[in-house]
Order: sequence, then C-alpha cells, then structure tokens
Amino acid sequence: MFSLSPVKLMVIVAVVVILLGPDKLPDVARTLSQWWQKARQYQQRV
Repeated sequence: MFSLSPVKLMVIVAVVVILLGPDKLPDVARTLSQWWQKARQYQQRV
C-alpha cells in the first residue's frame, strides 16, 4: 500500500489549489466531502 507523508500531502494540496484556483476550491471540497460521506455510508452497510 502507499502512504502519504505530510510533505507529499501539502504538495498535492498546493497543486490542486494552483490548478483549480481559489474560487472553485470550496465547491470542490464540498463535493469531495459528500463523496467521502457516501463512501463511508456504503462501507458501513456492506
């Protein structure tokens, strides 16, 4: 499996902010949060 160190995670976040821009970031974060919640609910049902 893979592991994300804090440095790698910060680089990924920085790249996402640069690619999406600060205007779209809240919408993307909201969407990812909803997907994560649905995935966890599905996992609990299985």
